[in-house]
Amino acid sequence: MQVLFKKNDDGPVKEGVLVEWHAQAKKKSFTLLTQLLHGLSDALESASTQLGKNLESLHARQRDLNSKKVRLFCSNQEQKYLLTAEGHARGIALPINSAMLERDLGAYAESLVTDFAKELDSVLVEEDKKTYTRSLKQSLAHLIDATQLQNERALEAVFEKAVAAASDTFSSKAAISEALTDQQLTRAAKEGMDAAFQVFDSECKRFSSEKKYGLHEALLKDVINRRIEDLRKENDQFISKLMADTTRKLVERFAERTGPQHLSLPVNDTDLDLRLLQEARTSQAEFRRSLDAFQTSPEYKKSSQELLEKLRSVEKQRRTENVAAFTRVVGEPLRRAKQIILLSADKFGTEFTLRSYIMDVCLLQLGDGKPKFWQQDLKRSIVNNFMNSDPELRQRIDSIKGFWSSVVGFFLWIPLAGRILILREI
Repeated sequence: MQVLFKKNDDGPVKEGVLVEWHAQAKKKSFTLLTQLLHGLSDALESASTQLGKNLESLHARQRDLNSKKVRLFCSNQEQKYLLTAEGHARGIALPINSAMLERDLGAYAESLVTDFAKELDSVLVEEDKKTYTRSLKQSLAHLIDATQLQNERALEAVFEKAVAAASDTFSSKAAISEALTDQQLTRAAKEGMDAAFQVFDSECKRFSSEKKYGLHEALLKDVINRRIEDLRKENDQFISKLMADTTRKLVERFAERTGPQHLSLPVNDTDLDLRLLQEARTSQAEFRRSLDAFQTSPEYKKSSQELLEKLRSVEKQRRTENVAAFTRVVGEPLRRAKQIILLSADKFGTEFTLRSYIMDVCLLQLGDGKPKFWQQDLKRSIVNNFMNSDPELRQRIDSIKGFWSSVVGFFLWIPLAGRILILREI
């Protein structure tokens, strides 16, 4: 038996050949055993039984080993033909026309399957070969699919590159560096679009028969339309920045023109209001003059309102600073008023009555000297600022805050007749 395998280089054989070899070996083995044990019937019978078992066991192992060799041989051959097909596929310069690639790979795969089937004739019967040929066909189909996918990707890369180049051309031709009017923006967009489609046609002309050509041409139109929209947004940003810069500069100039370098505080409220009004009107007029060409922009109204709000914020700050300046001027009268207030503050049980007392004492102290001729509203603002900012007065006011204090303070606020009526009803 081993001699027969050696003659076949220990390679795989068909199942039928192995059975035939086993029969030959079995016949020769029993003949030899009979000759050796001639005349010893009992020994011959026992030895024959054991020999039969040994031969069948050996045959089972040889069949299993040969089956593995057959599978290995078939797998190796299948891998060999698959590698050949892969080499052929790699040799095709991509991208190429899709239909041409399909014809080439289909014909080559068919020839490989035929050659592979012939290779298996030495180890498999026709029916068993189908399993391996089907496997090779499936692998080749996957290879073809993969190669076609690579070609699709290569084609896609060509078209994407063309779209990108065309888009870049549009961007360079339609680039803007400052705020444009609507007419200027439309003209720039048209020049960029014409140049972009010229670039696309030159890049993709050799693949114009592909379905992807029309799809990417439509894609380019969409890209350019979106790029035009981006261009509008970019122009809006230029306009917005121009308005923001103008607003910032006008607010800074307003703050500087109403600041300590040009306006010494404290000043009369009427004079302060007039100065603030004049400077605000100047700032708003300058805003309109500088940005008149962009009045149709949505940002115009927004920036105009923002300018107004920021001017008002500076105005509020200047008024606060003016009150503080007046407060510093009357620092000594307010200190005297504070000493009087602290001596009697414990007598008041509500925030309302304490605040009223503070106001009365402070106004009394401001009734002499320079403050005597100030407007009453101004002096009240000074006192309110003083009682809210002085730590000791603030602490006394906070110490009597509470629900009952608020209720009592409310009644104290009501006109006297109404207050007496409500207390009687309670």
